[in-house]
Amino acid sequence: MITRFSGMFILLAMILPALSACNSNGASAVSAVQAEQAHKAAILQRSFEESKKVRAATVNGEVITLFALLREMNAIAPRYSATDRKADKTKQDMIRTDALNILVFQTLASQEARKRGLSVRPDVIDAEMKRIQAELGTDDAFRAYLAKNGLSEAELRASIEGDALFEMIATREVDMRISVTDGTLRGFYTKHRSEFVAGPDRRQMSFEEAHPALERRLRTEAEEKRMKEWQNELRKNARIEVVKETRKAG
Repeated sequence: MITRFSGMFILLAMILPALSACNSNGASAVSAVQAEQAHKAAILQRSFEESKKVRAATVNGEVITLFALLREMNAIAPRYSATDRKADKTKQDMIRTDALNILVFQTLASQEARKRGLSVRPDVIDAEMKRIQAELGTDDAFRAYLAKNGLSEAELRASIEGDALFEMIATREVDMRISVTDGTLRGFYTKHRSEFVAGPDRRQMSFEEAHPALERRLRTEAEEKRMKEWQNELRKNARIEVVKETRKAG
């Protein structure tokens, strides 16, 4: 969970305009560095709050905020930076589109889970909150973590609940529907035998030796295929409205 929210929302400055600068006169009681840090933190917090008022999309009437979109963009952005050499604007559009698709999918899945009567027990959320606090070490560190990521405790709990609900329904719709048989594994191994080698001499692996890698590979491929099918099923009759251009709230 911490890795999902770690770091400032670096994309926020690219989308929301900077708020007006504060007058530094009268800040003689603190150092210039401290004043500048406090000023940047205040701007960031105001930007967080403004982005929560902006609608990026609606899914069956449920709002996805600009804040949620920026958070997801920030989470997936590292996937593009090292390998994608496209222009910054094009890359930014790709990240935004992919992040929005993820959020729409998660929202539809959570809505479906609630329709089926699934829910996350409060003690599960409590346990995850305690795990995050323990990992951060101190209450001050936890508060700083919330502030840096623009989250209240209630919002963090809601995010934990949403992630857990998605996992619950995904387990039923994806994991439990996948079966990779021994016959399938053997058939794949026969066709792709040359891909399974071991050691510096690239010795041909037997089926038994390759079995773990075979199972991981085919199960991953089956999961990806089923996930796409499920996403299309959820979208089929959904009412999805995307705001093409997001503006500063106010």
